[in-house]
Amino acid sequence: MRQLIVEVYKCHYKIGPMYLHKFVESHETCYKLRKIDSMLLPNCITVKYGTHSLAYQGAKLWNRIETNVKTL
Repeated sequence: MRQLIVEVYKCHYKIGPMYLHKFVESHETCYKLRKIDSMLLPNCITVKYGTHSLAYQGAKLWNRIETNVKTL
C-alpha cells in the first residue's frame, strides 16, 4: 500500500512516469471543490478491472490520508 501511495503522490505532483499520470485524476483538474487534494474515484463496472485496479485503489488510499500529511 505504501508503494501505491508513493506512486499516486508522484503522479499528483507530476514527478512520476508520464504513462501513469492518466491513471489518477485529481479534483483540481475537473472541479473546484473544497477538497482540492482529493482524487476522483473512477466509475467501476466490474471488480477485477474496476475496484481492484490501480486507478481505483490509488485514489481510494490517497483520499483516506489526512491533508496535512499530503502536503509534506
